[in-house]
Amino acid sequence: MGLVVVSYLFAIAIALACLALPIVLFGYLPISSQFNFLLYRLLFSAFGLVAGGTILWSLVSSNDKHEVKGVRIDLRKEMRLAREIEAVAEALHEPMPSEVYLIGDANAFVREEDEAKGFGRRRILALGLPILQMLTIAQFRAILAHEFAHYYAGDTWLGPWVY
Repeated sequence: MGLVVVSYLFAIAIALACLALPIVLFGYLPISSQFNFLLYRLLFSAFGLVAGGTILWSLVSSNDKHEVKGVRIDLRKEMRLAREIEAVAEALHEPMPSEVYLIGDANAFVREEDEAKGFGRRRILALGLPILQMLTIAQFRAILAHEFAHYYAGDTWLGPWVY
C-alpha cells in the first residue's frame, strides 16, 4: 500500500513540475528577441502542459464498465454451482454475486461495478473453465473463499486505483 501511495505522490510531483515549466520559462528566464529561443520556449511550455495534464488525467480511476470475456452462467440452471457459491457467501456473510461468468483462462476473479445511475454495486464473479476441470471440490471451495475474501476486504473498491 505504501508503494502505491509513493508512486501516486511521485507521479503528482512530476506532473506539477511539467505544469510549472511554462511559468519557469516565461516568468523567470530573461526574454530574448531571438525567434528560435522564443519558439523553443513555446514548444517546451506546450510539452509541459500536455505532459502534466496527461499524467494527472491518468491518475484518475475510470468507472468504465469492462465486459467480461466469457459466458454468463445462469445459477438457476446450475444448481450445484449455485449451492457452492451460496455456501461460501453465507460463511463469509457476504452477498451473492449478481453475475457469474465462465471464462477461458485458468484464473478466477471478482469485480464490483456501479449499477446504472450510480445506485448500488453489481458484483461479478468469473471462474475459469480450466480451474473447474482440474481441481477437487475442496480446492474449488478454497478458490471461491479466496475470491469472496476480495469482496470482504474491499479489494474490489481499491483495485481500479491500483491497476
